[in-house]
Amino acid sequence: MKIKIEDNLSGIKSYNGEINGKWVLFEYEPKNKNLTYNFSDIKFKSGKQDLKLKVTDNVGNESVFQTSFYRKYDE
Repeated sequence: MKIKIEDNLSGIKSYNGEINGKWVLFEYEPKNKNLTYNFSDIKFKSGKQDLKLKVTDNVGNESVFQTSFYRKYDE
């Protein structure tokens, strides 16, 4: 999963991602302004997943993005 984040003024200070209320490790690529998550650290059940992503810039402004997506796993 890739999500583009950016702040043209002060820059990105921190980010925190959760799927179904569980913290997940997103990796930030500043050159491309992408957060990437590869789904390898936690196995979720097939079906609807809830994503919450909180991004904070260097002056303390905070933005929260929430959405749902569906993912199928081979059991």
